[in-house]
Amino acid sequence: NIPKIVELSKYYYNKNGLIMRTINIERDFGSAGFRPVYPTSHKKVKKIIEDYNKKININQLIKDMIFELALAGNLICYDRGDWIDIYNIGEQVEISDYILNGKPLVFFNTLNEISNHYTSFDTYTIDPSISETYPKEVFDAMMEGKAKAILNNRNTYVARINGSRYEKYGIPPLLPALDDLSHKNLMTEAERSTALSVINKILLFQIGDKDNQPNDAQITYYSEALGTKDGSIEMTVPYFVDGKFIEPSTEVFAASATIQANIEDSLLGTLGISLTLIKGEGGGTYSENQVNLSGLTKSINAIRELIKPIINDLYKKLLLKNNIPLENCPEANFDEVVIDASTR
Repeated sequence: NIPKIVELSKYYYNKNGLIMRTINIERDFGSAGFRPVYPTSHKKVKKIIEDYNKKININQLIKDMIFELALAGNLICYDRGDWIDIYNIGEQVEISDYILNGKPLVFFNTLNEISNHYTSFDTYTIDPSISETYPKEVFDAMMEGKAKAILNNRNTYVARINGSRYEKYGIPPLLPALDDLSHKNLMTEAERSTALSVINKILLFQIGDKDNQPNDAQITYYSEALGTKDGSIEMTVPYFVDGKFIEPSTEVFAASATIQANIEDSLLGTLGISLTLIKGEGGGTYSENQVNLSGLTKSINAIRELIKPIINDLYKKLLLKNNIPLENCPEANFDEVVIDASTR
């Protein structure tokens, strides 16, 4: 169930620092150096493209696109003319089994939108002023009480990694790391449980000896003696009463630290990076850093290649709208990815 895996990937992004920093590196370095390449010196075209890029905030849009692909493995966006929507898989949209003009049809889950805003499906009304917050076909479906709307195929764009164009969904890059992440969570919970035991020490009273057999009253007294006490306590007891704390074993922490380190190494291996690259710390060989930078650069370039056709198509529609021949249409391009100039 890809939507569930996407949801889990976003959960771990917010929960795990290594995941967050890895995705952020791909997003920030991947979005840098964007520039349209113009085939002609048509001044009007350059002005139209520059205005359009400002209007849709092209730099932030590219960041958001890379983020979705790097984290979720899937990108579904919609051209609203002056803005580009990006939708959440599962909650908002789902890819259908149908392909039109080489592109999959996408369903918008209008029932989810209605349930998020209205308590009664029989009597709900929609303020017409919010119609502009949805594509027309979605708003019309909501007004008619339909469960789903088919998004306009011409305005919808789908990109996926780790999957072919004929598969409904791409595979989220974090899927292979979920085992390591689950193992790490389990160890963290075990550590927390042990730490709680260390904090809540056990006070053991041993009462009596062979010459002083304890009675019920003595046992009850010492069992309840410190029940409501806290802080520093002084207590005098007869020679045949011995009180001592039982210290829970903390050896688990030493073993856990080794296990956690092994899990972290496995996680980083799955992500294809090193702790040196993520945390910016010293250590690691030159060849190791080269492999990490090379692998990360390939991942970024692969995502960029999925974004370029979307931007190119947006530019083509813009020029057609302005009655300008497509031979003047620029193409999206990125400068070389440079994460560490010293390794070049």
